[in-house]
Amino acid sequence: MTAPLIAIQFNSPVNKHYKHSETILSDSEPAIAKPSYSKREASRLHILDAARELVMEIGYQSVTMTVVADRAGVSRATLYRYYSTKEQLYSDVSIQWGINFVDHMRQNPPQGNTIGERITEVIRATVNASADNTRLMAAHIATMISDEDTLKADQRRLKTLIPGIIKVAAGKTDAENLELAASTLQHVLISNLILLHAGKAQRSHIIIEMESIAARLLAEVWDQP
Repeated sequence: MTAPLIAIQFNSPVNKHYKHSETILSDSEPAIAKPSYSKREASRLHILDAARELVMEIGYQSVTMTVVADRAGVSRATLYRYYSTKEQLYSDVSIQWGINFVDHMRQNPPQGNTIGERITEVIRATVNASADNTRLMAAHIATMISDEDTLKADQRRLKTLIPGIIKVAAGKTDAENLELAASTLQHVLISNLILLHAGKAQRSHIIIEMESIAARLLAEVWDQP
């Protein structure tokens, strides 16, 4: 059985070195920035930890800004200085999870003798971790499908997550379809997570579908080391 590569990241405190950029994973820029110890940043990260804990405990629909403020030990006025809506708050929680995901991926790269084996490990670990943390994934899905204009940049950033780790798993390859395969898998994953959350899909079927798509689109390099 494949080890849950990134399952721990759903329950981990937010990365204290978060910084904004258009992508979560970049070849030219490290995911971890120099730490900031400002009082404002520490307060924001504390709020995100509280929000993450609450959604894991009571679910996204039950979380309110008042409850988050109470858990974080800040006033509602302070909370609203950082986030004007619950959607904005959980968008940031999702991005923080994405950064933790990438950091863990870099420190614990997928094992396998071929590109196909490594990509398969990433797919299985991602789907299993998502299925095991449905409450947090509900918040992630809400962020991804929101039509709130202020979330557009965050949505673009979150869409780089799966393509980024697929490229890490593939390694240095010049496969023509790598970009297409990565973006396709991102769309398939989000669509299936929505169905999974609604009880209309099973994780095993999602894994099989994603592995099949990846193998078909990357057939030319699937068995390469």
